[in-house]
Amino acid sequence: MKKETKEKLDKLARKDKIKNIGVFIFVVLFFVGFMVVLIPFFTVDSTKIEGTVFQLTAVPTDEGNLPIIMVKLKDGEIVRAHIPSNTPFKKDAKVELNKSEKVGGFSTYKFIRYVE
Repeated sequence: MKKETKEKLDKLARKDKIKNIGVFIFVVLFFVGFMVVLIPFFTVDSTKIEGTVFQLTAVPTDEGNLPIIMVKLKDGEIVRAHIPSNTPFKKDAKVELNKSEKVGGFSTYKFIRYVE
């Protein structure tokens, strides 16, 4: 094989190897970025807690308003909890909430029921 043909083939092989390494790095970075976005939403722990409802509000969405109740917990903390739209609002009523603690260090609250 001629020396110049061998050099051209080696040059093409290096370009192909560099291209494959670039694609691999892109895929790894994409996966890492995807996980950075999703990991904070993984639930670590879920507990039931009680509090007192003091306000009804809503968050606008594309499908309409999402009802949110403001709840004062027994320790004095005020939290927002999602409530189904067909559930009536009862001011100053005791409620049971599901507290989901997420990997990112934050918590979400969801209405379970009114405590009689």
